[in-house]
Amino acid sequence: MKTIESTRISQSLTMTSLIAAMRQTYAKPASVPQRQVLSLAADSHDALALLPAWNDELIAVKTFTYFPGNGDQGKDVLASRLLAFRRSDGAPLASMDAKY
Repeated sequence: MKTIESTRISQSLTMTSLIAAMRQTYAKPASVPQRQVLSLAADSHDALALLPAWNDELIAVKTFTYFPGNGDQGKDVLASRLLAFRRSDGAPLASMDAKY
């Protein structure tokens, strides 16, 4: 499984290539269930979100945490990863920074 961080993503993508890839991908049929946003505590806005999607080639889930109190401590409020799996057998392909 590949791990791809934000620096590699920013060096590899251009807006033109990203838009072309998105047009090609979104032209294919896909299943995109409603995302799940889960509250982590009754007395705060801390949350975990899961955004799954799949097509004939790929299964993907973007997951992120939201901790609004982190900003007061100089930490990131959001952390996010995209996990990709091969559709034919469920094998993990990549873990990518999804915040960038």
